[in-house]
Amino acid sequence: MTDRRDAGHVVGVRARADTERSGTLRAIYDEHHDAVWRTLACLGVPEAAIEDAVQEVFLVVHRRMEDPERYGSVKAWIYAIARRVAWHAHRGAARTRRRLAVVEQHAPEPMRTPEDHAQRQQARALLLRILDEMPEDQRIVFVLAEIEGLAAPEIASVVEVGINTVYSRLRLARARFEREASRMREEEQRHGT
Repeated sequence: MTDRRDAGHVVGVRARADTERSGTLRAIYDEHHDAVWRTLACLGVPEAAIEDAVQEVFLVVHRRMEDPERYGSVKAWIYAIARRVAWHAHRGAARTRRRLAVVEQHAPEPMRTPEDHAQRQQARALLLRILDEMPEDQRIVFVLAEIEGLAAPEIASVVEVGINTVYSRLRLARARFEREASRMREEEQRHGT
């Protein structure tokens, strides 16, 4: 028979564990919120759904606090979750051009001059246009490597492919990026924009 003191101890231990999890979740949220938001925007989550998708990522993080070891780092684990949430958020729906406005709203860098702002706007528009035209498997690897700065082993665990596949997709994505950026710049120069 369980002593009431023992039952109280078990409840106290559970309450402490819940409090520790909440503290850890808060630290993870504070550290990774902006990167998750950026990643979801780059992966095609529509502007109207970004906040919900960010919340969904951190709900999954809360439910699966024991999983990060599987991915090698908390960062890689969170990007894996964000990738799945993004896929679910726009599965079956056409991607939209509204991502440019979403990225600009949350741009952390200060504006120096109107010309600087216009150049940054053009660069973002170019980036998002190129990302829109990339195949999904190349786009996720490109975003995680070039924009979020993940290493190839972390990317491999996020997208659940071998490291050689990551390097191959990244090489193809970089080549496509360079080709498309050159083509779009030439097109803009021809049209005088």
